[in-house]
Amino acid sequence: EFGAIGCIGEMASSKGISMNDRKSSELLSLSDAERPAGVQIFGDVPEIMAKAIETCMKYSPDFIDINMGCPTPKIVNNGDGSALLKTPEKIGEIVHKVSSASPVPVTVKIRKGWDDDSINAVEVAKIIEQGDCDTRQNAGRVLQRNGGLGYNKESKRIGFNSGNRQRRYKMCRGCEKND
Repeated sequence: EFGAIGCIGEMASSKGISMNDRKSSELLSLSDAERPAGVQIFGDVPEIMAKAIETCMKYSPDFIDINMGCPTPKIVNNGDGSALLKTPEKIGEIVHKVSSASPVPVTVKIRKGWDDDSINAVEVAKIIEQGDCDTRQNAGRVLQRNGGLGYNKESKRIGFNSGNRQRRYKMCRGCEKND
């Protein structure tokens, strides 16, 4: 209604999903008004992330989004989100396992690097592509900054990703028009 081409739900822990945690499962629900819509998961254990896909599919997402760009200390201190940028080989394992387990397309959100001294978005993007990911988004900044570009390898199109979660949330929920 307000021009969003799709919506992504709030981040849900793959560990929580795999353990049938009620709160994690609530984050996966999608409405018809949000379509096309994807569920967003995070984690750092490839097997657990792949296992979480089975539960995710009960909510009929149009795609799965793996968040490897979250800078929140609670997430990063557990080795999830942006912390994965320090271990590109693990990123490859996660993307491959999740893509293999998912019957729907998989997207991945990353940042351009962990910090200004370790910018590795190109290396990570190539690893993600080798893992059979359908789309990747690069938040164009290091750990604690927002904004950036997303790249779709199928259409070869680049689109702006504002990084402003509240504005995107309102757009997707139909609460207000995009400013």
